[in-house]
Amino acid sequence: MNIKQIDLKYRTFLQGKHNKTISICPECNINLTSKRNKNGTLADNVIGYSDSNLGVVEMIECPKCFFRWKYHANQQTYNNFLISIANGKQKHYKGVKNENK
Repeated sequence: MNIKQIDLKYRTFLQGKHNKTISICPECNINLTSKRNKNGTLADNVIGYSDSNLGVVEMIECPKCFFRWKYHANQQTYNNFLISIANGKQKHYKGVKNENK
């Protein structure tokens, strides 16, 4: 599915602060890039997408301290999110059927 046509069930209100380091929580420094990370990958911790004055942003919630941040989303990050749902690893959308496989 195209990032410009994000399903409404994955939309959320704009929240958190912009995080330039993207995959490292600015509060507790947990790194969500490793696939062996017990807390899951970045795509596993997405809470939703929103439109901003900078384009589409992805909201992330830290699985350790629950701090929320956002950063610019792109087609690849959205695809990773959809794959995470399809694989049953996405923490905030368990049991949600992804019609766009």
